[in-house]
Amino acid sequence: MKKYIHKKWWFWLIVVIIVGGIFGNKDEEKTEKEEVAATEVSAPAETKSETVLLKNLLLSPRKLR
Repeated sequence: MKKYIHKKWWFWLIVVIIVGGIFGNKDEEKTEKEEVAATEVSAPAETKSETVLLKNLLLSPRKLR
């Protein structure tokens, strides 16, 4: 009598490899999306020094020539 396919060791090895590949791929996609989101959020339009210079220019009572 032959063993059923689900009772063979190589069948379960293939199942583990496929399931691991599926979950591993989803983790990489999530990481890539997080990196893109972090890059977009953390890139400010202007730096602190530019902000200070702009505030000084706007608040200064002197007129520019």
